Amino acid sequence: MNKKQLIILGLGSVFGLAVLKKMNEKTTNKDSVKGKVKEVAGSVTRNESLQAEGVVDQILGASKEVLDDVKGSINTVSNTVLGSGKVDRIKGGVKKSAGEMTDNKELEVKGIADEVVGTSKETVSNVKESFNDVVKDTKESIHK
Repeated sequence: MNKKQLIILGLGSVFGLAVLKKMNEKTTNKDSVKGKVKEVAGSVTRNESLQAEGVVDQILGASKEVLDDVKGSINTVSNTVLGSGKVDRIKGGVKKSAGEMTDNKELEVKGIADEVVGTSKETVSNVKESFNDVVKDTKESIHK
């Protein structure tokens, strides 16, 4: 097995374990509840097909929750590392390019808007940082 295959295998295993953990928690998402109802109904009526369908629905519901958790974690990390302005600017550039390539004007405009929001956030962050530096330098010169 090459490195790529090992990484995919490892990620799949971690994802599978996370899904199993979610399935053991009490969840109220639509797919999990619907799946549990189908599973119980299949069990009561001895309909193995319905029972299996219910289990699949529960797995899908738990998978969606795990993916939402991962997405939230990635957003938190990227905002912390890059700053939200850079993230918005990069996301906007991707949307804008995708809109241009697919001739989707709405997506292109959304991308431009995200870029503007990102640039604005970066500017505000830079101004805030500069202001904090001035305050720090002023405090240091007063205390000398």
